[in-house]
Amino acid sequence: MMYLLTLAIICLSLDCTYDFIISDADHHHVGEWTDEIWRIGKPNAVIIVHDIYSYRSPFNYVVEAGKLKKPVFIFNKSSRPDEQCENGMAVILNGK
Repeated sequence: MMYLLTLAIICLSLDCTYDFIISDADHHHVGEWTDEIWRIGKPNAVIIVHDIYSYRSPFNYVVEAGKLKKPVFIFNKSSRPDEQCENGMAVILNGK
């Protein structure tokens, strides 16, 4: 959590944005940062959030993206027995 907060503060002061963001942070609180992720993502940035079905907080990205009409693609089917894709991964386009 502290790393993302630090990154957000640095980006606020430098006005930096990103084309590609992977959210792999505190699964219990990551959904609280959606506004910051939308802000630091460039228009049409690709945002990946995993474990959306294993924890409540990451699924908040799917909910908030839907409210903002951002395209969301959900992957939740395993192609091999050793994968755990049923945990869910969301790929969101940061349409602005």
